[in-house]
Order: sequence, then structure tokens, then C-alpha cells
Amino acid sequence: MDIRRERFVDAYLATGIGKEAALAAGYSAARADVTASELLRVPEVAESIRERRQRLAEAAGVRAEDAIRGILEVARTSRSDREKLRAWALLLEMVGMLGPVREVGGSSVDARSVTINVTDPDQFRRVLELGLASIPALSAPVGVS
Repeated sequence: MDIRRERFVDAYLATGIGKEAALAAGYSAARADVTASELLRVPEVAESIRERRQRLAEAAGVRAEDAIRGILEVARTSRSDREKLRAWALLLEMVGMLGPVREVGGSSVDARSVTINVTDPDQFRRVLELGLASIPALSAPVGVS
């Protein structure tokens, strides 16, 4: 991998923002967002990011299962509907059932093209719970191994 791509990976891991990483790596400001999107799809770059994230998680003692269970607890117990909805969406994103989610006027949009367009938080929660119930590791109550 060339030096600019290595710098992009370094900056992306530090910020999580593709455009900023592209700028930090020395790519053109006029195309930084496009360049970042392109670089994130380059297998060599994507693999480097994945491997380095894995090493960082291992060094910190972070396990995906612990993160998922923690977020699941928030999704099930938070008093805030907004926090619950975000936790459910994040869980689905983490387990690959939903692409990256961004909020748009009260709806959550899956960047892979699936749109869940509901204004009733209880209805949205039910839709997300149905999806999570199909994953055995997540359908068990929090705290149960």
C-alpha cells in the first residue's frame, strides 16, 4: 500500500470521517469526499482498516459480544425513546442486518437502500426487535450467557 493510502488509514482510524482522512492524507480538497468513498472500497485499504481495528480492540480487551450486549441493554432499558431507537438501529447495523443508519426527519435510513419510515417509536422498536429475534445470540435476555 502506498504512503498516501497508509496516511488515509491512519487518519480514518483517528477520526472515522472519510473526508477528513482524505484531506489529512494529502488528497485534493475538491474531491476529498469522493476520494474517501473510493478508498474505503479498495480491498487493500478496507482490509488494513479492519485488521488495525481488530488489533486495537484486542489490545484494549474489547469484545464485540460485550459491545452488542451493552447496546442491547440500552435498547431494552433506556427511558428515552430516541436512545432506544438508536440502540436498536446500531445493533442491526453491527450484526449486518442493516446498513449504516442516518436519521432523516424522524425516520432512519439504511444507506444500502432499505428505509424504515415510521413516526411511532413503539412501531419502530417492534420492527427492529423482530429482526433481532432471528439472531439466537441476541434473543436471549441481557445477562444470560
